[in-house]
Amino acid sequence: MYQNACASDLPNYCGAKVPVQSKLNIPAWRKYEDIIRPKDETLVDQLEFGFTMGINYDAEFNVPTTNHLTARKEFEVIDAFIIKHYEQNSLLGPYKCNPLPVEIFPSPMQVVTSASGKKRAVLDMSYPATGSVNSAIPKVWTDIHGFTGHFSLPTHDNVCHAIINTPNPVMFITDLRGYYMQIPSDPKDIPYLVISWRGAVYLHRRLPFGCRSSCLQAQRVTDAICLIFTRLQKTYVDGYVDDFVTVVTLIRSACAYAAFHRLLHELGCERSEEKDQLPDFIRIFLGLQYNLIDMVMTIPDDKVARVVTTLTEWLTRDACSKSQVQSLLGHLNHLSAVIHAGRPFTCHILDILKAGTFPAVISPELKADISTWLAYLH
Repeated sequence: MYQNACASDLPNYCGAKVPVQSKLNIPAWRKYEDIIRPKDETLVDQLEFGFTMGINYDAEFNVPTTNHLTARKEFEVIDAFIIKHYEQNSLLGPYKCNPLPVEIFPSPMQVVTSASGKKRAVLDMSYPATGSVNSAIPKVWTDIHGFTGHFSLPTHDNVCHAIINTPNPVMFITDLRGYYMQIPSDPKDIPYLVISWRGAVYLHRRLPFGCRSSCLQAQRVTDAICLIFTRLQKTYVDGYVDDFVTVVTLIRSACAYAAFHRLLHELGCERSEEKDQLPDFIRIFLGLQYNLIDMVMTIPDDKVARVVTTLTEWLTRDACSKSQVQSLLGHLNHLSAVIHAGRPFTCHILDILKAGTFPAVISPELKADISTWLAYLH
């Protein structure tokens, strides 16, 4: 497949057009192409022939030959990841040597722990800072080959607007299982989507979690699903990568719930049924709780507790790294969706990012802002 896809200098979807393996129902996607194409002209073609990662193949690569310490210490997580996705045909291998006629560039594996304590195997395609695969991918989405559409990620303000404009509204939530690994990548990118583990090589056939452009390509698919459902059902639905929220009037909620899941099944998208949230007046979406009876948004107690712990730790620091600043800003921006008055108290964090010098000194003004946040949250 790799050699056939490389018969053209263009990405597979507009060059060789070698169909790629996935569980997606391409004929069903083609059926809705008239709805999708005006917004995203090349989406359905890339679903059939693979999404290009936007890699500059002429860049200089300097990826390491060993995996990160977290992967070696928690090897069971990596083993489980490989077994699971090998059985789902998302990974090819194991190969004792490079099976391709060109050089391959394995990125190091690592294990990261989410806020909920779940451990995840991740291909760290951003390591090292220079010479990594991600460093050869444009930071601006519109510079990635094949992306011609325009979209913005959903916001809580959009959801609130839908709620206010829906009579007697309820919400239901749908989550897709292992979403990135449902979406095929361009075979031409395979040499750069490589895992090296236990003396063997595995080749990625899906969007890797850890690739700079994976979120873009997954969100394009999400937007297309929302567009189809909105056109068919005249019902508000929005999605942030693998999380979908639907706002519908109570009397139509059961029909809309069944219709959305029928659409996902028709398109070949697998959902996490255990994470489904039935239509109701109180639902959590993207970490915030919506109460459609009292018409209020709140931050769940466990999230408040985590942020309080993080802010308390910051008061003891004198300096911070770029990733620490970005993490703090992410936490506070999320809270600001509910606590609008907190938005001005993120300005000094933004100043650190704009300065771009790290490690950065934590100023007294920033600590004063953090103290204000802590006093309010308590």
